[in-house]
Amino acid sequence: MKSKIFAIPQHIMLGSGEQLFDHIAECLAIFVKEEQVHDQKLPLGFTFSFPLFQKGLTVGILERWTKGFNCSNVVGNDVVQMLNEAIDRRGDVQIEVCAILNDTTGTLMSCAWKNHNTRIGLIVGRFSFI
Repeated sequence: MKSKIFAIPQHIMLGSGEQLFDHIAECLAIFVKEEQVHDQKLPLGFTFSFPLFQKGLTVGILERWTKGFNCSNVVGNDVVQMLNEAIDRRGDVQIEVCAILNDTTGTLMSCAWKNHNTRIGLIVGRFSFI
């Protein structure tokens, strides 16, 4: 399993939803090109670490922003659709979101990939209130 961390600049964290999802799509494109799998159709499990109303396996409606994000035109919209549209705008990678999940489920699944005896995913975070 390979991974890479990409920063999200503050101007994107506070910009438009289109800018945010275009940035995510760009990071995905960079990663698949570096790994030389850009010519393959790739399934994506999308961990989105914000409060969602999940209406289906691939439908997640953002309820509100947290963690310093405040992108316009995302609250009340399907973040999977927004990511798919950003990927489609690029036209240079074939990535299909096959599930949207929260942090804990993402942790469980990534650990279970390496160790099939994994039964618990746990996220411990720090919250700050202003």
